[in-house]
Amino acid sequence: MRITGPVTLFVAASFAVAFPAATAPPAAPLRDELAALRPYVGKTWKALVNAEKKQYDVSRWEAALGGRVVRILHSVADGAYGGESIVRWDPVAKEIVYDYFTTASFTTHGKMTAPAPGRLECHEIVRGDAGGIAEVKATMELLPAGRMKVSSRLLRGGAWEERPPKLYEEDATAKVVLP
Repeated sequence: MRITGPVTLFVAASFAVAFPAATAPPAAPLRDELAALRPYVGKTWKALVNAEKKQYDVSRWEAALGGRVVRILHSVADGAYGGESIVRWDPVAKEIVYDYFTTASFTTHGKMTAPAPGRLECHEIVRGDAGGIAEVKATMELLPAGRMKVSSRLLRGGAWEERPPKLYEEDATAKVVLP
């Protein structure tokens, strides 16, 4: 069976293929309720997470379902770990919510707020075995020159643990690798 046209682009996007800027399909417009995510969408972000082993976290943010959701695919260490988030507007709660599915078999459910332009705050509850982590709070801040700072705290054993911030840079050539 030969697949062509828009279906090919959908399949390629589903596997997080990074298109060069000149040939990238037009970004789907986001619904107004998700406007705070516009500066992140259509980009691939890459951060060094283990300098000794030269391991990176790569995440791809894309609009999906006609701009009704944002899909975030990410992988660490060329697929040693990864996951997918579906971010959407909850019309009943009137807030941005998301579900995160991982290759480690746990999931999370969270909510996201945008207290200022270029700043997202997330709070999620872990479902399943994530090494004793029960909750995660994270802040994403857009910085100059196509960078993003991510700071996070983990609730483990009843105590909050601060994680070192990670600095992501836009990298259109980086690829998300998922099994």
